[in-house]
Amino acid sequence: MSTSIKKSDYDHKNPREVTLFCGRGVSTSFPGTDTFTPTVPIPSSARIAQVTVDTRHRMKPVIEIEFSSIVSFLAAGSDAKASLSFLLYRNCDDEEPVVVNSWSYEVFELENTTIRERLSTSFAFNFCECLNDGDCCEYFVEAFVGGLQQSSVQINNVHITALAG
Repeated sequence: MSTSIKKSDYDHKNPREVTLFCGRGVSTSFPGTDTFTPTVPIPSSARIAQVTVDTRHRMKPVIEIEFSSIVSFLAAGSDAKASLSFLLYRNCDDEEPVVVNSWSYEVFELENTTIRERLSTSFAFNFCECLNDGDCCEYFVEAFVGGLQQSSVQINNVHITALAG
């Protein structure tokens, strides 16, 4: 359904109207254990953001998704580690959702971690695609835990928007 973006797809004399679509995000937590063995919590994934983009009245629309969040890593020991994957899905007209891209987040080998420690960092991504036809599509982000070792993870301040032109 998506194609690459080419300069010839645009008419610079007649610029496209750009529409902003605001989505919603939710916070989530993945509790870990204090053990040295990596674990995958249950549930191991959560839908954390979604935005609906309506381009039914546009020809070859270009969609840009902007996602941002704060990931808090809660270390419970000196060997604390965590890995997450953020997957962006597209679901158009009740079709099966399709993964359009993914991003990884990993934390390991914190120095001098002998007590409980919190490391909070921003995590954001942008994604751009050109669709062949206008459609009404939902884009959503799911976070998946790859493993937690002596740690827990919280994801909050989640925001998602889309620009369509």
